[in-house]
Amino acid sequence: MKRVTWSPAWRCSTQQLIPELSEELLPYERVVFLDVHIPGVDWDEVYWQELAPRLKRGMITNSFSPGPVLAYCQSLYQHTPQAFALSMLGDGFNFGNFLSPAAAQRADQAVELLLHELDAG
Repeated sequence: MKRVTWSPAWRCSTQQLIPELSEELLPYERVVFLDVHIPGVDWDEVYWQELAPRLKRGMITNSFSPGPVLAYCQSLYQHTPQAFALSMLGDGFNFGNFLSPAAAQRADQAVELLLHELDAG
């Protein structure tokens, strides 16, 4: 896997998405939500998509997506950063310390895409 020099302008949050995260987005003009997706989803192995605020009616559960976080940010604070999702196909979701060779290759592709998109924006 490739190593990337960390920029002081970047911030990484490694928590589960929850409504309270909307307040943490206030200082930012652009955010990227990173995740993995499972086989069978009709996405590319490395997937990039612009996101929009979106609320769904119903219960709030422990499974939350970026759309509602952005919608709460917009509704509560009148601020919505430009937001993107970057997801890569995962495999072998067992506990462990290493990525499979295929997942490591996709992670490298995801990093390259992320750096390209950050430079473009």
